[in-house]
Amino acid sequence: MSRKMRAPTEDRLMRAALHYLDRYGSSAGNLHRVLERKVWRVAAVLEEDPASYMHMVDAVVARCEASGLVDDKLYAESKIASERRKGRSTRRIAAVLQTKGISRTWPRRCWPATRQRTLPPPAWLRARNASAHGARATRIPSANGRDRLALSSGLRPGRSQRLSRRQTATGCWATATRA
Repeated sequence: MSRKMRAPTEDRLMRAALHYLDRYGSSAGNLHRVLERKVWRVAAVLEEDPASYMHMVDAVVARCEASGLVDDKLYAESKIASERRKGRSTRRIAAVLQTKGISRTWPRRCWPATRQRTLPPPAWLRARNASAHGARATRIPSANGRDRLALSSGLRPGRSQRLSRRQTATGCWATATRA
């Protein structure tokens, strides 16, 4: 049971653009591609030429740009910041922006503006690295770092924490018995 497809009009395309922009941030090039795909789908079902509707797609994208719904610079800045938080390289960020319809010159213009805002604070960076390397959520209290290192080296699957603490405290790894 499928819906009957209707020929795209400028009003329908504008509603589709508003619906898309309500859910996702987008660049002008990306919005143009989204609306183009919609026109191609409808034209294929209606067996019409999609080129006859492309002038409406251009008009809708121009209206969205004029009203401020689509701003390539703002989109590029937010995308750069998002990708930097994920730890992506400069080339990958440029490639992602290019697939979204932003020219290669935009990242160079927006990069200095986003660079300082996206550097993670040291505490956040330490926590992220610790979780990435499998550090435990609970910390074992110790007098110094060496005790913690010795204790963690004694903790193996199937061994109790009490036994490892005793071995660390006595410094004797061979004679400590299970408690």
